[in-house]
Amino acid sequence: DAVRALAVFDDGSGLALYVGGQLSSIGGIEAGNIARFDGQAWTPLGEGVNGPVFALAVWDDGTGPALYAGGEFTQAGDVEAHFIARFRGGQWSSLGETGCNELPRDECLASGGVPQGAATTCEQVSCPDTPIEACCLSIFGQSDDCTELTRDECLAIGGAPQGPDTRCQTAQCAHPPAEACCLPTEACTETDPIACRVLGGVAQGSGTDCDGLDCVDQATEACCLMSGSCRDLAAGACVRAGGTEQGGGSSCADSVCPAATAQACCLSLPLNGPVTTLAAFDDVGHSGLHIGGAFTHAGGLELNGTARWNAETYRALGTGVDSVVFDMVLFDDGRGSALYAVGAFATAGRRIVNGVARWDGMKWSPLGDGLSSAALAAAVYDDGSGPALYVGGAFTIADEVDTGFVARWDGSSWSPVGEGVDGTVNALLVFNDGEGPALYAAGEFTHAGGTEASHIARWSAPGWSALPAGVDGRLSTLARFAAADEIALYAGGTFAPTTDVDAYNIVRWSCAPHPVVPVVVVPPKDSVVNGG
Repeated sequence: DAVRALAVFDDGSGLALYVGGQLSSIGGIEAGNIARFDGQAWTPLGEGVNGPVFALAVWDDGTGPALYAGGEFTQAGDVEAHFIARFRGGQWSSLGETGCNELPRDECLASGGVPQGAATTCEQVSCPDTPIEACCLSIFGQSDDCTELTRDECLAIGGAPQGPDTRCQTAQCAHPPAEACCLPTEACTETDPIACRVLGGVAQGSGTDCDGLDCVDQATEACCLMSGSCRDLAAGACVRAGGTEQGGGSSCADSVCPAATAQACCLSLPLNGPVTTLAAFDDVGHSGLHIGGAFTHAGGLELNGTARWNAETYRALGTGVDSVVFDMVLFDDGRGSALYAVGAFATAGRRIVNGVARWDGMKWSPLGDGLSSAALAAAVYDDGSGPALYVGGAFTIADEVDTGFVARWDGSSWSPVGEGVDGTVNALLVFNDGEGPALYAAGEFTHAGGTEASHIARWSAPGWSALPAGVDGRLSTLARFAAADEIALYAGGTFAPTTDVDAYNIVRWSCAPHPVVPVVVVPPKDSVVNGG
């Protein structure tokens, strides 16, 4: 078992710490990879999810705050949810299973979408979660060709919807009569209209046959199709193909068809890969739930590792990145607030960035020459010299500067954070332990600034300091949480009890004046204890 994500959320019964990871049980209860800790006891979130949780965030989509979980799962509770899900009011729900993108009509249909009409935009339409039903097709004379689509999707491809709640397993699809079809080779065949269109031909109309029909000598004219392409078709066939006639005597050789214009397209948009980070922002220009991970698409919408969920649909952040995103923060480096993403990617927006990149709402840009290896965590912290972006990870060099696994970006250049640490940094968090805000780093290191530090350390200029007790294992995530009117630092990861800390996988540090005592005792594993 391992703890991978922490978040604080009030589900209506008071603030609690939510813990996600690869968890079969925690605090003596069955967890389903996610659980709730109110400072005294653990409770499950329904049946949980069916795979590891890598990220948690709280966001209000306009209908009230909810907890969002991302990871490598396909089901949350009894709901199908691809790699991301929402928990509110004791119930799980999916998001992004339908959404909108602006595409040319033919491209929309090819992506399995439903065009919403010429000149429409995604801001004007709503793409609700529409139930699927059996859709009878008639491709190449097969009377039993059936697929399951929404009603509009079925109609958009010339199918016959079979009614709500129908499925192909029981649907009986009738075959429409064949008609003459003039093929691009100028030959004629008799097949149904859908098959004719698939073959690139032009259906000649109900009741027609090839006897006496000359597909070669038919008078043709240029026909501009909705795809923006041009074909020389027989009179009347252009309209049947959904095109625009260019006039008698015209030909594609001397006609220019307007490019296909984009329109709103309602798509099925499940993510196709794991979510590794979630970040909720209300900043103007960056509002919404930002999502990073190892996905490339949501249905037919290309995302490439980054996306913004606006309560109705996913929005791409340009052309995205070329590999996994591990963390995202907002930071103003003097040019205005922007989203900063860190990860294992080399390019963002097709520009070389090396592990860290800035998204200003329109384009991606690098931070100098970037990092020598993957970045895993980011935080904004003011050490007294002004706010700066701090990045931790597996790198040791930032823009040719030796940094030791953690580095500082001030908006124009990289610099080391003291002497750094001697191993990978997995998490960064600003926390006030009573002596003022400080930057806490957690990961796989044993020294910070030359001082022994068991996988967690505190940075406050001018130096690093160790916590009174560390852990013997990997730390992956950090969070602040107030229990019993006491704000404490919580850390999760993969570790076993030691003589200093009698806990598995999640631990609490507090600098309260009273004696250090356990807050949960559930031997032999998955307990939470209080460290000083």
